[in-house]
Amino acid sequence: MELDLGPEIEQFRHELRGWIAEHAPPALAGLIDWRTVAIPGGYRATGLTNALRHPAYGQWEQALKDARLIWHQRDPAHHHR
Repeated sequence: MELDLGPEIEQFRHELRGWIAEHAPPALAGLIDWRTVAIPGGYRATGLTNALRHPAYGQWEQALKDARLIWHQRDPAHHHR
């Protein structure tokens, strides 16, 4: 099924896919099938834990943070009391 969410969303998807293609570490794709569903606190696909510990995943997570596409909730630099 394909949803038509309008030209703005299509443009955003195009830009985001381009950014991913440009910034994703090459080793990331070979670590695991990233389309596998993982439920926090539940079942984890075989190899997911190892993939998340791999340096390529750390590089990817940092690239996402630098681009402000994700924010790590436990980031000490953003912890306020």
